[in-house]
Amino acid sequence: DDIKDYLANLPNNVKALITTRQPTLIADKAHIHLKEFSPQDANQYIQEGLKNRKLKPAMVQDLIKTQGTLPYDLKCVVAYIIENPSADMKTIIQEIGSKINDKLFQQLAKNKKSEKDEAWKVLQYIAHLDPDFISIEILKELFSQDESLLSKAIKKLELLSLISIISDKEGHTGLRVHRELQEATIYSAQHHPQYSLLTQEIYNNLLEILDNLFPVVNNNPSIKWHIADKLRPQVEKVTLTVTVTSQQAKKQQASLYYKLSKYYSAVNIDREKALKYAEISLSKRYLLYVTPHPDIADSLDNIGSIYIYKNREGIKKGINYLQEGLKMRQALYSGPHPDTAISLRNIGLAYLTLGNPQKELEYMQESLRMRQALYSNIHPEIAESLNDVAWCYYELHQYKQAAIYIEESVNMFQDLYPQGNPSTIYALHTWGSLLIEENNIEKALTILHQALDITKIFCMNNHFTTAFILYDLGRAYLLVQGKLKEALEYTTKSLKIRQELHALNEQRNLIDQSLALLGDINAALGNHTKALRLYEEALIFRKNLSLKDSLEEEEIKKKITQLKNKDSSIIIYFKKLFRNS
Repeated sequence: DDIKDYLANLPNNVKALITTRQPTLIADKAHIHLKEFSPQDANQYIQEGLKNRKLKPAMVQDLIKTQGTLPYDLKCVVAYIIENPSADMKTIIQEIGSKINDKLFQQLAKNKKSEKDEAWKVLQYIAHLDPDFISIEILKELFSQDESLLSKAIKKLELLSLISIISDKEGHTGLRVHRELQEATIYSAQHHPQYSLLTQEIYNNLLEILDNLFPVVNNNPSIKWHIADKLRPQVEKVTLTVTVTSQQAKKQQASLYYKLSKYYSAVNIDREKALKYAEISLSKRYLLYVTPHPDIADSLDNIGSIYIYKNREGIKKGINYLQEGLKMRQALYSGPHPDTAISLRNIGLAYLTLGNPQKELEYMQESLRMRQALYSNIHPEIAESLNDVAWCYYELHQYKQAAIYIEESVNMFQDLYPQGNPSTIYALHTWGSLLIEENNIEKALTILHQALDITKIFCMNNHFTTAFILYDLGRAYLLVQGKLKEALEYTTKSLKIRQELHALNEQRNLIDQSLALLGDINAALGNHTKALRLYEEALIFRKNLSLKDSLEEEEIKKKITQLKNKDSSIIIYFKKLFRNS
């Protein structure tokens, strides 16, 4: 209030510069945020601060390297050198380093005020977290006994300019802290253990809290994706850096490795990192538990599911892991069990990727029967399995059987989720694909556009399922009079998504489908040269990935030969499509 009165009564020709630890002191005045120096700023500050005493550039760099670039620290450095002109560099670094690193300890840890003591505890925890954004939710869980005292402690740290209160893009509140402050906190805690928390206590509590907060995610976008995104930097920092001794902490660390693997398989896709974390989790769980154990079975299933996105040898290796996980779950649970049903389904998905729909059908039907035994008539997992079985019959060209299952799946999902759900999208896509094969193009387009609209609700613009839907829209529009332009538009979008996913080792064997369909569309438009190039790109892509020969590949080769030879039958076929357009 005194400052506000002072500013209000300043003459018009006077300006004031006020330094404060309260960045929101006066909202309507211009603010300059004082940050730590850059190395160049620090160099200049030291050289100018020493006035007539000049140091060699190498000595200045050593000072900056050891003491950092925080202005307060450098002020202490300059003052010490001026007061001790005969001190050598080793003594300067040792003496001033101890003084700087202990300033936090002196100000907070040895203070009897409860909010300062709490602030010291807060600093000790955040010293081990990622400094750029520390969710306030983590601290609330760590200091749940007295949230009011926690708020005072955080306010105290902010007033001391030790932390910044910030918000992320979604408006969540968190803290930002200097890395050098983290180092200084750890230094003080190590040198004054009688006033500090035990390191193992900090590690154990952080692992427990993060394991409670960090969710297991799957391929369906949900609020869990946002929570996982927000917490991932902290989980990764703690899980990868701490060494723990208690069995419970080791279990939580193994759990977090497992959850990180699931995160990199679904949200921020990085299959190599997902596999790395999955294998670490499995190895830790083998050391922690006696087999058979549910957590080990989870890890086996997880690794197998990651391998099915690799080449044929990788898929086969994945099936071995999945089979091992299934056997363990069958040993754990004598009758029907949700986890056993998941194992059966994942093996079915592996055989789908391997191109064996008959084997896939066996496992999907068994998973469906188990889920029907477990749940009531209307349940999301039953609806999911109905869609799985429908897709198997679709792959086997048994369209009447597929129609029975898919209509029941879609109806069940729509009863469960009237406003839509990612699982509904998968079922609608299956139905749309089936309707194309049944030549019910008008209804197929309606269903596929309905699925595409729901993808927008759940921000699935670059999702593999969206690429499937766009591809099938391209297929459908190719068969509709006057819609070659739409066919080209949707198929091009499908190719773009698949190329982006391919860069992440996703959907490798589907780019050739989009390229081949674009070849058909360009041939129908009369662009035979471009069509030939697209067909050949599709074949080269398959060859580079050592994909197994298929009927689709033979069809592409046949079209290339016919176009090159200007075969009348294929020319007439594509002219007919063009005339329809």
